[in-house]
Amino acid sequence: MTDQELIALKERVAALDRLFTAQLSAQDEKVQLALSSAEKAITKAEIATEKRFEGVNEFRSALSDQASTFATRAVVDTQLEALRDRVGDLSGQVSRLLIALLLTVVGALISTIVYIVTR
Repeated sequence: MTDQELIALKERVAALDRLFTAQLSAQDEKVQLALSSAEKAITKAEIATEKRFEGVNEFRSALSDQASTFATRAVVDTQLEALRDRVGDLSGQVSRLLIALLLTVVGALISTIVYIVTR
């Protein structure tokens, strides 16, 4: 190989090296831009997710507050049993009052019949 061919080859290698370096630099810029965009997208997604979780937590808190105002099953069962007992007592009283009223009406009828017959 002659000196001129060697110089031409070195120039060609240097030109290819510059071209490769420029292409690598351009690709590096594109990769950096893509990474930056990805980081921004991740940040936005994290913010959106955080807002969604805040909404979910608010809803969960509202449900918890609402649930704390509900009567427990034990309380309802106790009150229902007390009402059943009271209804049973009142039913007994009504039955006794009806019997007393019936006896009073029968007594009044008998008194009226006796009065009419003895007159």
